[in-house]
This record gives sequence, structure tokens and C-alpha cells, in this order.
Amino acid sequence: VAARKRNVAASPRRRHLTSHPAGGLWPDRWPSVRTKGGTIGPALRRDVCRSGLSPSRRQFATPELEAHAERDLGDPREAALAGAMNILYATWGGYQNQMGWPSGEYDGATLDIGTGAFQEVWGWHYRAVNNLNALIKAVKNGSLGNAPEAKSIEGQARFLRAYNYFMLVRLYGPIPYFTEDSPDPVTTELTPADRMEVAKVYDELEKDLLFAVANMDDYNPGTPGKPNRWVAKGLLAKVYLTRATAPLNQTENYAKARDMADDVISNGPYSLVPNVVDLFKTSNRNNIEMMFSFQSSAGNQ
Repeated sequence: VAARKRNVAASPRRRHLTSHPAGGLWPDRWPSVRTKGGTIGPALRRDVCRSGLSPSRRQFATPELEAHAERDLGDPREAALAGAMNILYATWGGYQNQMGWPSGEYDGATLDIGTGAFQEVWGWHYRAVNNLNALIKAVKNGSLGNAPEAKSIEGQARFLRAYNYFMLVRLYGPIPYFTEDSPDPVTTELTPADRMEVAKVYDELEKDLLFAVANMDDYNPGTPGKPNRWVAKGLLAKVYLTRATAPLNQTENYAKARDMADDVISNGPYSLVPNVVDLFKTSNRNNIEMMFSFQSSAGNQ
């Protein structure tokens, strides 16, 4: 993807996990890639979103929470998406709160991540997956109505599920893979044999993202940061690029990554901010380079 005919350059190292008002979701251990079509690397860019995906609701679980979310966000289906992802970015929690990632930036630093942070990340993402699966199941069963936007809601949920599993499979390798049709993971005992092989996880990621591309809404400048079909294509390009490299080394995916990224660059609504320094200005947080982000503030955490 980096060798495209258009200008592609590795971004300077950026830390997105702490104080930036737009938030930051991707651990900065993975480099970003800036292209003319927008930022496609760890800064897809952050997560969840402003209209309907504000991380201000915690669960999609009870009638009380649904009523509360409907009052604040207008649509319980959108609120369910927000609640499913809130665990990843919350006050003093999730990626908003700097974790114990190994870093060589400080004196006496260690490369030992420790069990605490590793267990926390596992729990965050599986809690999000569990809630997203509940929403997908509800949409498929017609529990949330059969409005035309139902497919778009399912597409957003499957995009977010793919995002969570993409984080998990890169960190942990073979992992348990749950869908809306899986037995209850709380009451069903799991064994090491229940872990899905890495290649199969990527197969499932691709299915979810292709569904999202086909069913999510197009880009809407009125809802900056909200996932749309172009964001799904951006993440799919990254999935293909990752499959092409270690540990799978499925090099045929290089061409798929190139073509998907080129589609975003050539036909998508995004472009690079001319001066990279402007990306960090609070007044410019929803710029044209921003594909996908948390939209949060002290008032709606």
C-alpha cells in the first residue's frame, strides 16, 4: 500500500492514548500510514463517534438503560453501539487511560508488558464483542424493528466487532471467536481447543467488513468520525495488509490491500491535512483526515 503511485509517507510517531480531546484508541506500538486519501493506520483513527456512537452509554442490557439512551441519543439502536464500545474509551478506563504498555521512552523502562495490562485489554474487547453480538442478534430477529436503517445498524455493529477481533488476534494469536449465534460465553465452559486459528479469524473479519462495506451508510460530513463504508474499506485494507505479513505471510493479500486502499484514496471523501502539526490542534480535531474517532468530552463521559 505504501508503494502506491500517490504520495505515501510514514507519519511521525504519535501518542493517541491520553490527552488529545478527540481521544485515541490505537496503541502507538503500530505505526500510522498517512496517504492522500486519509490516515489508514492505527489512526483509522480512534473509535465510536459523535452522532449515535458517542461513548456515553455503558451497556445494551436493560429496558432502563435503553430508555435512558433513547432519551439522550434519540435511537436505542445507535445507543447500543455506543454502549458496546464505551468500555474501550471511558473516564479513567480503556485506552483513554495510559496502560502499562512496554516502552523504551523512559529511564529504566522495561519491555515486559506484564499480565495486568494484557488481561485488561482482553476483557475490554470481549465485553465489547459480547454487547455487539447482542445487538446483531436483536437486529436479525427484528427486535429493533425492520426500518430501512436496520441493515446499516447491523453493518456498523459488524464493523465494530471486526475492529475488536482485529485488535485481539494481533495481540493474542488464536482466540475464542464468538458471534451472535454462539452459546452464551458466560455459561459455556471454554477450553484451549476453543481458540480459533489466526487464519480463520481473519476470514471472519473479512466477512464482517465486506458486509459493512455493502450495508453501512456513505460518508456524512455532519457526523465526523462516525464509521461509514469508507472507514470499513480502510480497515479492510489494513486487514489485508496484515494478512500479507507475518505470521500468516499470505502475500496474495498485498494486491487486495493495495486495491482497497487505492479505492479509498481515489474515490473516498478523505485527504491529508497539509501540515501534520495541525492534526493536534483541538480546533481541528474533526478534520478531513479523520476517518473514525471517539467523540467525547468531560460533559458526556
